[in-house]
Amino acid sequence: MLPSYWRLRASNTQNQSVTVTVKAKPWKFNSSGQIVFGSEVTLISASSLAASTGTGVSSAQNNDTSGAYWLGLHLTASYQAGAATNGTGAVVLTIEASTDAGTTWPTAGNGIFAGAHTLLAADGTTGMLRNHEV
Repeated sequence: MLPSYWRLRASNTQNQSVTVTVKAKPWKFNSSGQIVFGSEVTLISASSLAASTGTGVSSAQNNDTSGAYWLGLHLTASYQAGAATNGTGAVVLTIEASTDAGTTWPTAGNGIFAGAHTLLAADGTTGMLRNHEV
């Protein structure tokens, strides 16, 4: 379940730079127990992550705004290598929580695992799409 205040982090441990874009479609259950989807939003837009240590984060998301109370996310991520080399390591997506309305992020780098991808030489420099669920 998504926290009251959260953000998405992309962390690159690959041996090459990677550009990441992540779009999300939130979901929850309505009062009848049916699943309801929100509008798709771009959380991370073409963020260039440096090789081995690069990170990118989305803006803070307030899950209490207007009674949103989203439970989870369908994520579509695009990973694009800076060079057509064999990747070692991965780009890891995590959800970070804040208990003080986004002032601090105590789980920075250690949030809820949302997915990961390793770009291989066969992928070239074409953006590889991957779905993740939170």
